[in-house]
Amino acid sequence: MHELKSPTNTAMIAGRIQADGPADYAVVNAIQKQYLLAPLSAFGKPYTPPAGVIDPQIDMKTPPMDQVSRTRGETFLNRLATLMASNLYVLHFDKGGLPPVNAFRSLTMYDAASFLAANPINRYNIAGWVPLKYNPDGSLDAYIQHDSPGQRKESNWLPAPEGPFSVTLRMYWPKEPVLDGSWKPPAIQKVSGNAKETASH
Repeated sequence: MHELKSPTNTAMIAGRIQADGPADYAVVNAIQKQYLLAPLSAFGKPYTPPAGVIDPQIDMKTPPMDQVSRTRGETFLNRLATLMASNLYVLHFDKGGLPPVNAFRSLTMYDAASFLAANPINRYNIAGWVPLKYNPDGSLDAYIQHDSPGQRKESNWLPAPEGPFSVTLRMYWPKEPVLDGSWKPPAIQKVSGNAKETASH
């Protein structure tokens, strides 16, 4: 057992297991069911966690995205508010410019309430295991929009909901260029025109 010190009396741990597609889900779910969080005094003993208590001062009804939109940061929030389904976006990575990681990376779509967005191809993120099509020059485009960009580009399509959305890029076990800031993620670019023709480089 390895002790991790927390500088405060409140701590959060986020743990994720890499799954290279649906074939891995059953194994991953079995591993997740074995996880147990207990106080040190109950380590190795049967433990029943106490019932949770919700602070009545915390707004549990308003979607998180709506709450965030009321905070400061006008530039960021105004841009987020314009991400509507009628718009088309492309995230372009130059050749050799994908997020440098030792483990895996993912680009995940969320709706206005910060939930995964239902879509016709059941794709909620673009992860390292997803078979993508690269451009002739070795670069990569991810198409972020509500409607399909067409069969030729659908392998690189991250479906967006009808309405505001947000996209999160996660990098697990990042390499030094991420940690020292020398690698920076490219900006998502808004494009115009027909989804099947213009959303490309």
